[in-house]
Amino acid sequence: MTEDIYFYRCKSEFHFFNHKLTMQEQLLNGYDYIGVLSVDELGDVLEKILALRDSLDKFKLKR
Repeated sequence: MTEDIYFYRCKSEFHFFNHKLTMQEQLLNGYDYIGVLSVDELGDVLEKILALRDSLDKFKLKR
């Protein structure tokens, strides 16, 4: 089973939880729902970001 991570925004801050908040929790705390990512999807995204960072670092060194 894949674990999901739920993302919310409160003013200019971002928060994440491993469970979906109830509508009451969202309203009481002022959270706006952004979306959900599975842990696998998040891992894939981080892997791509790190690869991009490495390639940019190599480009800077060549210049």
